[in-house]
Amino acid sequence: MENHTIMPSNSKNIENSFVPEAPTPYYYEGNAAIPLKDLTPIQKMNIVRRGITKSYLVRLKNIIALDYDALARALSVTRSTLINKTGDQKFNDNLAERIVALADLYSFGYDVFEDEKRFNALRFQVVVG
Repeated sequence: MENHTIMPSNSKNIENSFVPEAPTPYYYEGNAAIPLKDLTPIQKMNIVRRGITKSYLVRLKNIIALDYDALARALSVTRSTLINKTGDQKFNDNLAERIVALADLYSFGYDVFEDEKRFNALRFQVVVG
């Protein structure tokens, strides 16, 4: 599994140990990268409460290899809702919660498939039954 380098927090408090770039599929506790899927619901709520900025979303978008159209469909918003924000502007809590949920889903998929590129490729394959 690829490990996206993100600067860890120096705090010992678990509530403050999330990477500043969350919601990527990982957060850091000390030197360990912990998959987002392993966070408790309270920890995920704290990410939402602190807010999700456009720069965080762009980082996630690049990691999960989605364009704005596909990302907007996955988050049930318009493309312009995602594009019109800039840098440090935060999305509303409802959308932030969906962004964290999407990052959580990808974190789980990366864990199951043990390879980000393979998981990203498989999500677009058509299953014929």
